Amino acid sequence: MISDKPGIYMICDRDERKYYVGASSSSCYLRVLNHIHHLKNHKHISEGLQKAFNKGNELEFVQLVETPNWEKTEILELERRLIFALKSYEYSFNTKNVPPEILLRS
Repeated sequence: MISDKPGIYMICDRDERKYYVGASSSSCYLRVLNHIHHLKNHKHISEGLQKAFNKGNELEFVQLVETPNWEKTEILELERRLIFALKSYEYSFNTKNVPPEILLRS
């Protein structure tokens, strides 16, 4: 279940066992609706996720953590750390808009 609070979420492709890590500083629910809109209109920023959606793969939307009292910079930092820790930029769908510095962090 995705809440209307800020936080970190994942879009999981259950068929290919890949995922997309995302964040919202206002509403994860509205951000997920935005993803769905882009996927349905063939305009998602992640080509891999778009291809999976187009193939009819089963996508699941999961909120990992709510961050209602966090600053936007803190939420984005947690998102970057999760993308790095899970290697989502290498093995999954977070292949665009990953800041170069993420590759240098440990």
